[in-house]
Amino acid sequence: MCFKPFAAFAVVVLLPITMIQAQPNLPLVRSWAEKPVFFATANAEHYQKSGSFLYAQVQQALNQQGFSAVLGYEQRLTRHWFAGISVIPSLLGNDLNRFSYSLNGSHTGRIGKWQLLKQASYTLQSDLVRLIGAPSRRDYYHAFGLTAGIARNFSIGTQSILRPVVSYQANIFPRSDIYPRTIDQTRAQAELAWFPKENYSIGVFFAQSTGYFIALGRFDANGNVIEPERRLNLNTALIGLRLHLLLNLQPIENREQMRMLLY
Repeated sequence: MCFKPFAAFAVVVLLPITMIQAQPNLPLVRSWAEKPVFFATANAEHYQKSGSFLYAQVQQALNQQGFSAVLGYEQRLTRHWFAGISVIPSLLGNDLNRFSYSLNGSHTGRIGKWQLLKQASYTLQSDLVRLIGAPSRRDYYHAFGLTAGIARNFSIGTQSILRPVVSYQANIFPRSDIYPRTIDQTRAQAELAWFPKENYSIGVFFAQSTGYFIALGRFDANGNVIEPERRLNLNTALIGLRLHLLLNLQPIENREQMRMLLY
């Protein structure tokens, strides 16, 4: 029984990875790593009796410029199914020219003591493009995402809980002129959270965000190929501390929440 949740999670995680190899005529992948980014993150969720909840996140990058916030709502449809909407607004310190809206549907379930999350999402992102000598315009981009997560609670004493969480997300940007890879971005994350009480936790997370691109070929003055067109993977390590608050936590059923919203 204990291997079943790992098997189910592996199917969801490994399938997108194999899809990345959908460029058979290009040379082997070149990978580049950027410097790690460190974050301080705070999350809050406010529950209703129905099981639906509001949530918010603020996140500050510690070793580079970058402040972001997320506001959202998750509507409980059935015991296991949710539908949600979220917005990333334009904020000082983030990007004054960019905002995005997301819609998602998610399913939570259990296999033994393991909790599983499956989620599909659609995101509309707007960027303000400033043009010299011409009016500014807004460009809109679409993204589709699939996410899988697995978690388990380990009791420590009578009230404390230690909760490891592993998740994987794959995103597709349907812009074939710029992003011809099958999958354009992934994020693999592991988090360990400690709940001294059931309504708040302190945790640390480690993640790797990878962007998948096609690098253009390089030629010398005579037109000879120096480096052919190739697949390029850009890896960024993400390390952060998180404070997580569960407000107005309802008794019984809502204690079965994943406590791992992937925003």
